[in-house]
Parts: sequence; structure tokens; C-alpha cells
Amino acid sequence: MSRALFLAVALLLATGAGPAAACRYRFAVINAADVAVTINIADVQVRSRVGVGIAQGWGPWRRASSGGWFDTINRLRLDPGEEQVDYYGTGLLCSDRRQFRAVYICRGGSHQGSSYTAAYSDDGSQSEADRWVDLQVGRQC
Repeated sequence: MSRALFLAVALLLATGAGPAAACRYRFAVINAADVAVTINIADVQVRSRVGVGIAQGWGPWRRASSGGWFDTINRLRLDPGEEQVDYYGTGLLCSDRRQFRAVYICRGGSHQGSSYTAAYSDDGSQSEADRWVDLQVGRQC
């Protein structure tokens, strides 16, 4: 087994191949409501489409903060029309499809105190240099 691993590493080094580059997203949350909303950072999650052929499926949801997205704070408060942006990174390929979701809480209006989920799907077709996620929250407030 170790000889096969050694040969594989030697082949990669000889051909100049290396590990796949990490994928980085500009990830924005935008408040589309007429009232403020609050987002707990732990409730913002990402999952990737993984596998090949019939073995393909969605991986588990994981916190966006594990990829660096607002990883130093616990909560965002967005006023009406406000946008907050940070970057999310993953070691998986950029061509992998991803889903993003966030739970937000309405801070006014007829649904004050209610929580809802907003979602965004990336089909993997964006260029490597142009990875954008604009997740609109607040529409149900």
C-alpha cells in the first residue's frame, strides 16, 4: 500500500499536478424587508453536491462560519435594504454545486419575532474568479 502511495505522489510531482485550488465565494446577505432582521451566524449553512454518477448526492449541512464567513461574530442585524458581505472558502472544487441557507428573525411588522429560512442554490456554472452568493432574507417579514 505504501509503495502505491509513493508512486502516486511521485507521478503527481513529475507531472506538475497538485491539489485542487480552494474555492472562495463572495457571500452577501441582503435584507429585502421593510423591517430589520437578525441572523444568528450558527444558523447560516452550506452544503455541497458530492460524489460521481449514481453515487452523487448532497453532503451534510455545515456552518458557513467554518469556511471563514463571519467567523468572529455571533449575530448580524440588518436594517431594511442593508447588505453584509464576507467571504466563504472551501477546499472542494468550485465546479461542485452548493446550497446556502440562513434562518432569520423578523424584528418588526406583523411577523415580528417569527423566524424563516432563506435559501440560494449555486449550480456550479460561475467562473472560478466570479463566485457570488446574494442571499436575500426578510421577504416573509
